[in-house]
Amino acid sequence: MSQPCPRCGQTHSARTQTACDAGAKRMTSRYPGTCRDCGGKIIPGQPIYWGRTFGMVHALGSDCVRVPSASAAAEAESVKKSKISRGEGYGGTSYTVGEVIALVRDGIVVRVVAAHSRFVREDGLSFGVGSDEGHIYSADVVPASAE
Repeated sequence: MSQPCPRCGQTHSARTQTACDAGAKRMTSRYPGTCRDCGGKIIPGQPIYWGRTFGMVHALGSDCVRVPSASAAAEAESVKKSKISRGEGYGGTSYTVGEVIALVRDGIVVRVVAAHSRFVREDGLSFGVGSDEGHIYSADVVPASAE
C-alpha cells in the first residue's frame, strides 16, 4: 500500500510523485501544451501537473501516449543528452519536441526531447542571437533511433 505524499497528502504513482517533488501542482489545463513525459498533446480541460520550471505532464497515466516503464526510464538515463541552439537573427526558428534534425557539421541525426526559448532584450550579438535583440532557441537532443 502506498504512503501519502508528505508534501501534499495525496497518493501518487512514481511518475506523478516526481512532478509533485519538483513543486508542480495538480490542476486542469487551460491551454494546449506538450507532456514532458510522453511528448503527447495536452488539451484544455485535461488534468495535469504543472510547475514553472517543471513544465507540464498528464496527471492521469491513461492520458499519456506512452507511459515510460522502469526499464525505459533506465535506458533513457543512459542515453547522452546534448544541447543545440540557434539565434533568431541568424534565421533560426523554435524547436518542437519530437522534431528530428540532421546536424550536417557533426554528421549525426538527433531528436528533440525538450525545447526552450529565451528573449534577449539588449546586447544580443554577445549571446548568439544574431542581432541586437531577439530570441535564442535551444533544445535538449538525443541521438535519433531508427524509428
